[in-house]
Amino acid sequence: QVILETRVDDLLRQLAEAARGRGRLSVNLVVDECCELPGDIKVAFYRIAQEALNNILKHARAEHVELSLVCDGCSYELVIRDDGAGFVPDEGITGQHLGLKGMLERAAAISAQLEIKSSPGEGATIHLSWTILEGENHG
Repeated sequence: QVILETRVDDLLRQLAEAARGRGRLSVNLVVDECCELPGDIKVAFYRIAQEALNNILKHARAEHVELSLVCDGCSYELVIRDDGAGFVPDEGITGQHLGLKGMLERAAAISAQLEIKSSPGEGATIHLSWTILEGENHG
């Protein structure tokens, strides 16, 4: 309920602050002023960002994270990029990696595209994009 009542930029700011507090992590947050998402979409974006940051803190040994949300009123893009250890995405989305699997399931549930790019030693980039389709109703 709190998520639904909080602006998306504030939610992402809270996640960035929490990540900074939990680890020696530099988090650069950039959010378009215009961004406000429908309720169910906001919850999915928040949960995916939360899981991505948790994964970075647990596994990536990263020092820097860039978290950005850009929008133009009908399409929204969340990008989370780290400079950590990286992994091979094809091998990473198995039963052992429930975080990535959950992120993909959340994206699918709102008809969003989730792309995970990474390679060992190169960090990782999570790119979530969602577009309002004409006639869609979200709450």
